[in-house]
Amino acid sequence: MAQEVNIQEDSIPDVLNMLVIGVCGLIILFTIVLYTRSRLIRKHESTMELQQELLISANTEISQLHETIRDKNRDIAESVHYAERIQQAIMPSTEYCEYHLSNYFILFKPKQIVSGDFYWLYATPDSKVIWMVADCTGHGVPGAFMSMIGNSLLNEIVIQKRVTRPGEILDLLRTGIVNALNEGGENNTKDGMDGVICMWDKKQNTLDFAGAFNSLYLYRKGVHNKAADDDTMSYHGDDLVEFKTDYQPISIFEGQEFSFNTHEIQLKKGDRIYICSDGWQQQLGGPENKEYGNKRVLECLDSIQDSNIKDQGQPINTAIEQWKGEQEQVDDICIIGVAV
Repeated sequence: MAQEVNIQEDSIPDVLNMLVIGVCGLIILFTIVLYTRSRLIRKHESTMELQQELLISANTEISQLHETIRDKNRDIAESVHYAERIQQAIMPSTEYCEYHLSNYFILFKPKQIVSGDFYWLYATPDSKVIWMVADCTGHGVPGAFMSMIGNSLLNEIVIQKRVTRPGEILDLLRTGIVNALNEGGENNTKDGMDGVICMWDKKQNTLDFAGAFNSLYLYRKGVHNKAADDDTMSYHGDDLVEFKTDYQPISIFEGQEFSFNTHEIQLKKGDRIYICSDGWQQQLGGPENKEYGNKRVLECLDSIQDSNIKDQGQPINTAIEQWKGEQEQVDDICIIGVAV
């Protein structure tokens, strides 16, 4: 019995040593874990600091880029608005139109700030008033460049060369546009314009007109019963007639090119004449998102004849806006109405 007790007492130091070693091992392991975690935390903090620095740097660059874009957009907007003022300046003034047409309206609705549509008017010394609504290729800035070319050529043809016959004016206008754009070669883009030009001889009370694709509309009480039909005329009821013009543009044409035809109407007191670009007809809208179309144009013109000609631009604009609804405007729109 005494021998067994001695053996157990001898083994106590070994157990204590093992406990100490175990505790030291745990302490070392815990220290390693803490150190490793501390390094990971410091590394993570360092990474976060680096990422934060990169984010601050990126935000600074984005802010600088935003300021650059904002400045460039402001410069572009200022340039376009300046171009708008130039385009407005080259078109006839309200006072000039009022003096020579008297009973009229002009509805001018660019799709963007500047327009590919434009209107032009000139009164000759011998009591002839010539006006045109032109629809240039494109809209916005490209269309505006074309409108300025067209305006300049019309001034040259009518004012300088004194050409007043509408068909001949369009022939010369087509030649001028083709030459100005150097078309017909490898870079043939067929840029140009459509439109209708009118010449009102106040002494003879006649209207000569010619056109490219677009129509002229005449409102006259009982016109269907008193006028002969031909292949250019299409009636809407008894009082409204559409005169179709030549099916060719004022530019390079893939089909058989021919001289523009001049049509003549003997006017009567109370006649109302309308010409427009096709942006009105092409405007999308309505419950099925369809084009406004020529039929609705005729219906609209017929419906506003109780109004004074000077007041008709507003109901036409209202009809267009109601049809358009939330849709974007598809194209530039220009409409001129004149009462005899």
